[in-house]
Amino acid sequence: MTSTTKKVLFSLASIALGVYAQIHKMHITGPIFDPILAACSAPHESVEAFAKATGYQPYEPVAGMGIFTPIVCVVTQFMHQLRNIYPQGYITWGLAVVGVFPMSLIMTIEGGRNGAKGPLRYPILMGIFHQLLGMSVSVPLLWVPAYIWGRGEGPVTSTRLYLSVATAIPACIFSTLVFLVDTDSYLWRLSAGILGGPMLAVVSGFALYFDVPPNKESKTAIAKHVKTSKEMYGFMTVMCLICWAALLRLTFASYGFDLKGIWSAIFADADAGVAFLTIDYILIFIAIIFGFLAYQCWATAIKTLLALPLLGPAALTIAAERLEVAASEKLLEKAKVA
Repeated sequence: MTSTTKKVLFSLASIALGVYAQIHKMHITGPIFDPILAACSAPHESVEAFAKATGYQPYEPVAGMGIFTPIVCVVTQFMHQLRNIYPQGYITWGLAVVGVFPMSLIMTIEGGRNGAKGPLRYPILMGIFHQLLGMSVSVPLLWVPAYIWGRGEGPVTSTRLYLSVATAIPACIFSTLVFLVDTDSYLWRLSAGILGGPMLAVVSGFALYFDVPPNKESKTAIAKHVKTSKEMYGFMTVMCLICWAALLRLTFASYGFDLKGIWSAIFADADAGVAFLTIDYILIFIAIIFGFLAYQCWATAIKTLLALPLLGPAALTIAAERLEVAASEKLLEKAKVA
């Protein structure tokens, strides 16, 4: 089987996964979120008037930056529902946030390589699609095929590596606020709105807009990239492990070691929003595995899958770091510039 054939097959498999995710998401959440979307899209004089007329939670329009205001409204209602579903809402949103950690790192790095093409190069665009479609749809449907066909090579700047970690931190902070502060406070409303709107994607995208990748044949640039990327992947791995341990502790404290009961609570018999987040988490990682397989990283893909239950998203950061170092070592051997 040729390299091109493998790319075609795994791209199609990933796209099919994205389509399945969208259909499944609509099936799970449609009955609950369609009325919310209709209410959020309908004209209303003010947020207070909206809340009084519908009984829904007030939201922060500024976070929607105009065109995305209905999405912010919907996500605010979604976050309010999760806040009131303990512990399932806390567990599954925690899964979603921790899953963003390695994705933020990988996507930011891949977008900054020499030769990267297509949507891979535009983090603002991809971030907006993540917000609109959900990552379980946008990652397999858009990002993984872009990664398979548009992947570049070589080092990225230290600025990009630092920002790849920094851009994941606000999601963690605002998520913590959403689950801790009073839901009637403006701080809660603003935090939920920022999580649902395009602000984080736009700010991080503009921060990287003028970033120029270093010479892929420079030994100095490659060596610096390896050192900094190891530090960033290591930091993100520790973050993932800490959060994963906290989620496991909450899960087992709530349900014991009854795996069937846990699955029932977070998916089979769960609230629509909780079930959606569970499938969201699973499908994102399956899609990334397709990306690994397209580049013949079979051993890495299998090890990552086996390690996921124990290490959670940290399994992905560990795998990505090893692939990063291996690719950089090959480039060092071929480097022509000091």
